[in-house]
Formats: sequence, structure tokens, C-alpha cells
Amino acid sequence: MEFMEFPPHKPRGTLARHVSIVSVALLTLGVFRLAEDEITGKAEVSDAYGFTLLFVVAGYYIGWLPEIWRNGKRTVLGPFVMPSFYLLILLYLYFSFRSYFIQPGAAGFTILLQLFVMVCLLCRTE
Repeated sequence: MEFMEFPPHKPRGTLARHVSIVSVALLTLGVFRLAEDEITGKAEVSDAYGFTLLFVVAGYYIGWLPEIWRNGKRTVLGPFVMPSFYLLILLYLYFSFRSYFIQPGAAGFTILLQLFVMVCLLCRTE
């Protein structure tokens, strides 16, 4: 067996993956809508758009990473599977730290929740 090649099992369900990613993304936007900015006092949902969008993209990429790895192994795009994952995670962390400096209370809670969902998606095996 090669790296990241799993024995055949029944296909994984995707409903839990979709529900967890979409619900946490909507919760993130809701938390930023209710949060108050320390300087202006107004809630700015636009502070959460960048890292919420990257969370959705990274979450789906993580969820489909075994299939992407298996299908892209012997293609031209095969060597770019993991570097693109690393790039997505680094961009996500950059935008999350950026929003943390703008609204620390809302960003701290939502980043913790989003990272928890991404770790749960990474721990799922086929």
C-alpha cells in the first residue's frame, strides 16, 4: 500500500461534511454581525468574509483530500495536491489573524470553532 491509499470500504456520506462546514460558516457570519468593534462600536460582517470563504474552501478540500489524492496520483497535477493544501491553510491562518486584530472577541470564538471542524474533517478516514 502506498501513502494515503486506503483499502476499499463503503463510500463515505457527505451530508455530515456539508452540514458542519456550511453551519459553521453561517455561524461565523452571525457572530461577526452581533459583535461590536472596539473602535467604532458597529458590527462589521465584512471582517469575516475573507477567512470564512477560505474556511469553506479549505473545509471541502480537506473533506475530499483522500479522493483528490487518489485520483491525482499519476497525473500532472499530482505533485500539487499537498502544496495547494498547505497554501490554503496558510491563507486561512493569515486572514484569521487579520480579522483577529480587528475584532478579537468574535474572531477568537469562530477561529476555534472552524479549526475544530477542520481537525474533525481531517480525522475522518474512509
